[in-house]
Amino acid sequence: MDKRFSHGLQVLSHYTFAHADKYDSTYYPNSHPYSYGPDQDVRNHAWVTNFVYELPFGKGKSFAGSAGRAEDLVIGGWQITGTTNWSGGLPWTPGFVNCGQVNDIGACRPDVNGAFHLGAGSFNPATHQVPFFTPIPTLEYPVAELTVGTDTCTLARPSGPGWSMPGCGQLGNAGVNSLRGPRSFQADAAAMKNFTITERVKAQFRADFFNVFNHPVLGYLQNQEGTGANIDQAGAGNITDIEADATPGSTTGMRQIEFALKFIF
Repeated sequence: MDKRFSHGLQVLSHYTFAHADKYDSTYYPNSHPYSYGPDQDVRNHAWVTNFVYELPFGKGKSFAGSAGRAEDLVIGGWQITGTTNWSGGLPWTPGFVNCGQVNDIGACRPDVNGAFHLGAGSFNPATHQVPFFTPIPTLEYPVAELTVGTDTCTLARPSGPGWSMPGCGQLGNAGVNSLRGPRSFQADAAAMKNFTITERVKAQFRADFFNVFNHPVLGYLQNQEGTGANIDQAGAGNITDIEADATPGSTTGMRQIEFALKFIF
């Protein structure tokens, strides 16, 4: 949707659905289908809205159109703009802690056997963490049953809410990057003042605000199998960092303000 209004306002808004799949190298040599799933860097949904508003004040504008040079220097030439981005979460692969009790191939994925709640909670000021899911009890055989000569294939499979340990000699049916991390919200803004020095020379002073609301884009859980994404490991469901570093101009870093002076000739 692209709409240009009177008095210097224009709005652009668009929604994008994107999906990409890729191979994970963990088990690729043994089974291509088992290693195939969503790309961990692609968000399925993105809604971006941008507006530009050239304020209708000053010489030649709707308001104070006959302003003198001094008055126009103060009230004229102002422009503001803003951009928001609402996006879906990034994919990650669920794992479980004690996959060594089941296999030695490195594909540490559990079986899916029910619903598993995901959703970013409130920031905890004491631990500086945001809960994203509550880990289930550790999927493991009781130590008392792991005696010499015990055939683990004869034991009942450990299970918890939404998940269970794979059967003997089997791989877990949880797919590569089958879960999604927290949704993303980003907002940038800028304010500009344009000056006419001569007919051919102009100047612009601007202030750019990256992540203007200082809203954290939560770092999604690691998508490496069995690394930081174990659904049965204490603390694994807590997010402890934002998605990106504070590189100047980064849309996912903490709020930054940048001032610039530009000459156009």
